[in-house]
Amino acid sequence: GQIKGDYKPGRDVCGGCEEGETCVDNSCRSMVTLKMGRDVSVDFHIAYADDTLVALVDHRDMQQTSAVVDAVTAFLPAFLREQSVLGVSKGAWDRDTNGVLWLAFTNQTTVGIGMDVVGFFDYRDFLSDADASSMGNQADVLWARVPGTEGITEDLVVGTLAHEFTHLASYAERVHSRSSQALRESLWLDEGLAHLMEDLLGFGASNIDTVAAAYESWKDTPLAGPDDSLAQRGRAFLLLRHLVDISARALGAEHAADEQVLEAAAELVSRFIDEESLGYEHPE
Repeated sequence: GQIKGDYKPGRDVCGGCEEGETCVDNSCRSMVTLKMGRDVSVDFHIAYADDTLVALVDHRDMQQTSAVVDAVTAFLPAFLREQSVLGVSKGAWDRDTNGVLWLAFTNQTTVGIGMDVVGFFDYRDFLSDADASSMGNQADVLWARVPGTEGITEDLVVGTLAHEFTHLASYAERVHSRSSQALRESLWLDEGLAHLMEDLLGFGASNIDTVAAAYESWKDTPLAGPDDSLAQRGRAFLLLRHLVDISARALGAEHAADEQVLEAAAELVSRFIDEESLGYEHPE
């Protein structure tokens, strides 16, 4: 059956669902509806479900279900490693307490979200219905374009999901758990951390253009300006990667893939995620 209206998942116990279904409101469902922006509702089929991730594919893109499943399967090990580096547990990011992260794959567009946006985290998905800015989903959701469509490769989607989960985890830990929007991380550092996670999890190729933009306009780009730009993201990423590499070498790392790199990254990044300080205010 299909859930009409705003979808609000909760902690559910169904006793096991069939393939292509997941447990919602104590009932096994094969379709859900989520709000994307204020005025757009998207109907999704369940493409993949386990005890960690549930992948939803737009009903208009069912022919790409296999590509979606392949992308989610590739994302899963990176997702598990990412939580360790970020220092967050399921209890921190699981907004709806249903035990899984929702991955919503759609090529739908809406105001401010064109096809040039490969994926995103919308903090308004976390907000309660009592908040005027709420999307009504009240869930931990990452949105992504459908892999296999023009220009949307599996690696691009998986790297983007890793990037966007950094934003979700930071918001969940810093803002939602403390009930304070004032603790939302500074934009430059939030984006720098997300690009760092792409790199650490093996999707560094997606940062080539970001780093190139930083080098091309180094003198004209602030590290911590109020506006978001590819060049500013590149500068923030390079700073964080430098800090990780210094610590990793002190731990004995000789190569970028050595385990000490993730160890050093975890020490740095988890502190940024956990602290209430913002941007440059983080202690050394």
